[in-house]
Amino acid sequence: MTNNASTQPPRQLLDLYRSLVTSYENVHRGQSAASRRTTELFEQSYDTIAGWLNAPSGRSIVTYRNTTEAHNAVMYSLLTEFRDGDNTVTTMMEHNSNFVPWYAPCREILPRFAIRVLAGWRGSTMIPVSRI
Repeated sequence: MTNNASTQPPRQLLDLYRSLVTSYENVHRGQSAASRRTTELFEQSYDTIAGWLNAPSGRSIVTYRNTTEAHNAVMYSLLTEFRDGDNTVTTMMEHNSNFVPWYAPCREILPRFAIRVLAGWRGSTMIPVSRI
């Protein structure tokens, strides 16, 4: 879930802000030394993330502005892969925004798209709410 509106930035990010405050220029938009430095730091961040995720390179990393935008990108990239009988699965622990993007497009492609509420487990068997 997106929490950047209420999460304090890490100390390393604050240190970066302090170091750039006097020399920052837009990323990918200038030819000055400051713009080139900012662009280089920005591009290096993708390699750092790739290292954390064991990805082949920074070019394999895709970033989004928020969780909903990322969910929509995944959903739209998979729409042509859905076949009759396929399922989209989520849990009650998920935030509403995690499954809402799937609902309208899936309704057209998979008319049986529905939300099945599960109340809990009995041994290794899920118990539908309708049976409680």
